[in-house]
Amino acid sequence: MEGIKFDVIAQNLEGRILRKVILKSIQEHIFALPIHDAPAVELDQMCWACDASGLP
Repeated sequence: MEGIKFDVIAQNLEGRILRKVILKSIQEHIFALPIHDAPAVELDQMCWACDASGLP
């Protein structure tokens, strides 16, 4: 049996980050839509989205 491939791990992590951002946007009343692998937000919320992801 093969080990878990990196792509499966990366997809899982990507989904968890996006879920976290979308749930946080709901709590903070910020309009955000999940588009492919990133949240789409209004331009004035761009910094919020970066901070909400928890990534550098």
